[in-house]
Amino acid sequence: MSGRSPALWARGIGGTNALSLWSWLLTLPLALTVMNMFAGSITLAGTGSVTLAVEGSGTAIVFLVHVLLGLLGILLRPLITARPSLKGRIATAFGTFAFLGACRPLLVAWSAQALNIADLSEDLWARVLINIGAALVFLSAIAMLTDSIRGHAVLEPRLRAAQAAIEAQLG
Repeated sequence: MSGRSPALWARGIGGTNALSLWSWLLTLPLALTVMNMFAGSITLAGTGSVTLAVEGSGTAIVFLVHVLLGLLGILLRPLITARPSLKGRIATAFGTFAFLGACRPLLVAWSAQALNIADLSEDLWARVLINIGAALVFLSAIAMLTDSIRGHAVLEPRLRAAQAAIEAQLG
């Protein structure tokens, strides 16, 4: 375990690293595989069979929804960082993460219905709850880790300069 206190880890959730490009990139494989609502179990309306075209179209829909939610996340990031208190920023970040998680299955199901690809309304509310939980966990973890890595990247040159100064004094 690192020497960071829980408060420093939590600061990353409501900081400038919430909903960064890393959030989008690291959740993309999860969105396209595990959370893909079309993989294997969804049938084309009226046929009762899953076709390669349905899964391909479904994956394209999931990818486009992920892109749209990534852009929405970038637009919502100033909402998180505008709060003056850390608790307010963290609460706003959690609310934003939950909102993005709830939007995902609703947008995918609506798009699939509008394009007549599949009917995803069967377990929609369960999918919404699962996506909210996953968004809260994964986006928070990514924000904290990104904050930690960027903090270390800032600290490393200063430590190297201090080490060089000590070596210069000793030599």
